[in-house]
Amino acid sequence: LAINGNTTDISKFSQKMATPQILAIGKSSTITLHIFDNAGPSTIKSVSLYMNMQGTNLATSGDTFIQYPMKNNAVDLNDPHKLLGTVTAEYKIVGPVVYVTFNLTPIAKMNTSDLIVSAMDDHRSNTNSLIINAINFS
Repeated sequence: LAINGNTTDISKFSQKMATPQILAIGKSSTITLHIFDNAGPSTIKSVSLYMNMQGTNLATSGDTFIQYPMKNNAVDLNDPHKLLGTVTAEYKIVGPVVYVTFNLTPIAKMNTSDLIVSAMDDHRSNTNSLIINAINFS
């Protein structure tokens, strides 16, 4: 995972960042995922980012997410608190890896939030990684 060029290893499926990455309101930021699948990079069909998560019950406390189904190259955004402005995504395959880059512009403050990164393959199997204390919009 790279947020505005700051790289964090999220291969442990749950990890805590020492300090959250601050995404400036009104400025474009990037979140890039480096995804490997044993069956090859073309098997990855959809990638999602879940945010605005505070508290201990992550299953119900996060309500903002970006989904990127790579087949139609369009972004699906659920943003009930109007935290995000423009959001785009793109991917590229380099050798055995697919890189997915989200470009997003925060337009409102979001307190420090955990982040869940989810990738789905062509068999609809999901892999999730929880990053605790990941991001903040200010």
